[in-house]
Amino acid sequence: MPSKVRFIFFGYAPIVSQALWLAAHPHHFPLSKGYVNVEECPQTVSKDMWGLWIDGRNSLRGIDAYGEGYHGPVMSSLQVAYQMAGTRCDVEMSYPIFKELIKPLKHKWRNFINPTMNVKTCHDVLPRNAVQDIMSTVEYTWNDTCMNALPSGSLGHKYESLLTQLLDNYNKQIHKFPGRDAEVLSIARLAQNLAFLHPLMDNNGRSRLLLIQYLLRQRHIGCGTMMYSNNKLIYFSSVSDYAKMLGEGIKVYDKASANHFSINPWNTTEVQNSHHAEFPTPLFMPDLQQCWEKAGGNFDKMLGGEI
Repeated sequence: MPSKVRFIFFGYAPIVSQALWLAAHPHHFPLSKGYVNVEECPQTVSKDMWGLWIDGRNSLRGIDAYGEGYHGPVMSSLQVAYQMAGTRCDVEMSYPIFKELIKPLKHKWRNFINPTMNVKTCHDVLPRNAVQDIMSTVEYTWNDTCMNALPSGSLGHKYESLLTQLLDNYNKQIHKFPGRDAEVLSIARLAQNLAFLHPLMDNNGRSRLLLIQYLLRQRHIGCGTMMYSNNKLIYFSSVSDYAKMLGEGIKVYDKASANHFSINPWNTTEVQNSHHAEFPTPLFMPDLQQCWEKAGGNFDKMLGGEI
């Protein structure tokens, strides 16, 4: 019997029937290790899913918190990510896949000094053990060229080399399907390193968003995330804490999906209180705000906001 192929008319790209796909790869993602069946994940991105790209901390500002024109480009990019995840369940993450994933962003490589040097300055106001915990999983040092200046040589070639190394390390971590919790930690580490590398001129936060949504589905971890903050807070969070934030975002997404995205759970007192109980405001936050604004940054956008 021929395989069924259906079309999503959001880009006109074919998607292999998920039922056939899952039947062909049942052993890859054992439920005993916490993996989930993503067959029933929503496959068409709609504006009702705005909580995927508008942070929970901004959700009370409503669907147009980042402007009416913000939705279209993000929705089309997410649709590409969904389509790719649905057809590449047994393919390792690679630089060509990353480039294809961010292609809708019309990206250009960063050709200016790495702005994470402001992060280094503001790390000084954090407790030393907290900084050590954060930087222990970053695969660069502050002395590396990519961290404090432009990568040498051809930008495209240099970023290809750096990103290939990051993705190869990620592939090694998830080899032989270590389990859902271990994979969330590996995704958190990959996102952190991508943030510190800051390879794009713009849309670095959006590229991380797309990568995370793609990997969650491609690796049978979940249908998606609706996170409290998708932005520069990643520079001031340990990988273990960021993994917990991803886990929280997955649960919030599931709550929204169960109600067909008719309600954004972040607009409920229950979810807000749960978040603040799990992630209380650190004592160093006022000093961090002062440092970040002194360096010319927008503190509100650092914590969350438009990505």
